[in-house]
Formats: sequence, C-alpha cells, structure tokens
Amino acid sequence: MIGIGLLGCGRISENHLVGYRDPEDLAQRGEIVALCDPNEEALRRQATRHEVARRYTRIEQLIDDRNVQVVAVLTPPDLRCDVVIPLLEAGKHVLVEKPFAHTYEEAQRMVDAAARCNRVLAVNQNYRWRADTLKLKELVDQGAIGQVVGMHQLHAMWRDEGPGWRRTTDYLAMAVMAVHWLDRFRWLAADEATSVYTAARSTGLLQSRGEDWAAMTVKFKGGAIGQCTEDWCSATRHRADTFVIDGTTGSLMADRSTITRFGRDTGDEQKYEVSGEFPATFAHSMRLVLEAVAGGTEPSISGRDNLNTIALLDACYTSAASGEVVHLDTALGAANDTATAAAHANGPATAAAGAGATHGSR
Repeated sequence: MIGIGLLGCGRISENHLVGYRDPEDLAQRGEIVALCDPNEEALRRQATRHEVARRYTRIEQLIDDRNVQVVAVLTPPDLRCDVVIPLLEAGKHVLVEKPFAHTYEEAQRMVDAAARCNRVLAVNQNYRWRADTLKLKELVDQGAIGQVVGMHQLHAMWRDEGPGWRRTTDYLAMAVMAVHWLDRFRWLAADEATSVYTAARSTGLLQSRGEDWAAMTVKFKGGAIGQCTEDWCSATRHRADTFVIDGTTGSLMADRSTITRFGRDTGDEQKYEVSGEFPATFAHSMRLVLEAVAGGTEPSISGRDNLNTIALLDACYTSAASGEVVHLDTALGAANDTATAAAHANGPATAAAGAGATHGSR
C-alpha cells in the first residue's frame, strides 16, 4: 500500500480523510499514514478523529517520513510553491487542492519541478467527479446534444467566511469556487479557452476582502462560449446551482440531482437522476494519483493539464482588474503542445513527469 500524508488539517481535510477511509475508493492502493499541521489543536483533532498515529507540526518531519510516498497539500493557495516544490524535490508525489495556484507563473514553476524530479503532480479538481458532472460528461461524449455551442453556470449562495485566510485574500469567489466551473467548461467541451472578459466586485456585504460577485464570459477555440456567474452574497442561499450546456442537436440542464436532456427538433425531454457522496470525489482524485504512481502514467488531473485552468483563472483576474478582454497567451498552447509531444515521444514515465517551515491549512 502506498503511504499518504496530508499537509494541512483545516476544514477541507475532513472530506479527504473521510473519502480516503474506504480502501475500495482508493482501489486498495493507498492508506493515510501521517498528518501535518503547525496548528496543534487542528492536528490533534483530525488525527484523533481519524486514528492517524503519525502527527507532525513541521513539513520537514513529513518529508523525512519514508512511509509517506504521496502528499495531499491542503494549505492556503499562496503557500503552494513554498511546500509543493520541496515535497517534489524530496521525492514525494503530490496531489494539490484547487486552486493549483493564483497565477500561471506559480503553477508553471510547480509543473517544472515535477518534471525535473520525475514525480506525479496532480490537482484536486474534484467537481469533475460529482455525479452530475460525470453524467453530463457521459452524455456529451455520447453525442447526446451534438457539438457544444455554449455553457451557462449560475451559482448563487450566501457565503460569509469565518476567521482565516479567506477573510483577507484578494482571490476569493473566482479562485475558491469559479475555478471549478471554469475547469468543468474545459472538461465538458474538450476544448481550451482563447479569451475571457470578467466583471467582478466586492459588494461590502460580507466580511471578506476579496471579490464576492463575478461574471465571466469565456470563448473557446472551437467556437463555444461559456458564461459563469459566481455570487456569494445572494439571499437565495444555495438554491441557485444551475448548469446548462447547449449543443447543435439538444441541450442538457443540471441542478445537482437531476439532469434533463432537451431535444432541439422534437422538444422531447429525458430525465436522469444522479446521486453521490461528496467525499468520494476527493477519493477519486487520490485514486487517479495512486494509479499514476503505480503505473508510471499521467493522471487526467495532472498539474500540466491544470495549467490551462489556471491560465484561464489568472486571465479572469487580469480582465476584472483592467476592464478589458484578455486573450490567453498563444505561447501557452504552444508550450503545452511541445510538452505533450515530448512526453508521448519518450514514454509513460516522461509523460508522468511532464504532468506534472511553517504552513497553515485550508
């Protein structure tokens, strides 16, 4: 069994710990062997609750533990490079919580380190594994709506953060939540963005400093348009979580538990009920990492793949600040094409590589 360590025992750690608990969810490949957090109270609480014997308050201790081969990094995003690169250089494989980073430059540094160290680096874009998203992906790939022409995501809730880094960060609603929808746009359309226009603001209704209302319009290479609204100060309180994807022959609408397919010409409707446990989405991501480590392959949620998600997120913030449409750097696509070609030319081990203190918890 591959030993897993968690760096960070904040609130998101509960989903990882619960999700990893069932060996079947990890395909019998891994088990949690250590937790690390400088917050001794959080460390004790999670280690006791989940019966984890090895407890560390410094990353150096986690690095020195030879029983830990894979580390799930659950720190605040602004610490990513400071912890991920040393872990990779110490020979650990890494699954990073989303967002991978706040900027493309930071993400690229970590991907370069993974390639240099020949380690697996992946990002927990776990909303790909939500039951509704999986069903949407299945239907789109089966051609149920033809070619994708447009996508709409409305996510409205009341989310006033408690004490912690989310109160003070300048990267809030888009980095914490919209990154899920931007990544889902990419995954469902099987396409990459060419430009984005974003309008965002901090309304002053919440205690957090960062943006709490944002609207993003994304254009893709194949012509599709994605429109996403992320609203943290809505009195609807989680009732608005609707996704619509339009195609040349039909449309799909998702409201978490129900997917409805609408035929364009016939007007027929077909409903699909879906369900799933949220912690299982975290286990799914870790299972992909463990399989990549065991098989010398690259996971679909590799750091290299996520460069495209972070490039889009970074562009959203640039657009919001400038008030201008941002055209994603064409050099990004060229760099990715080169990395992909090199990885395939040199075999699966290189493909996995190409994918590729005091620290608080998320």
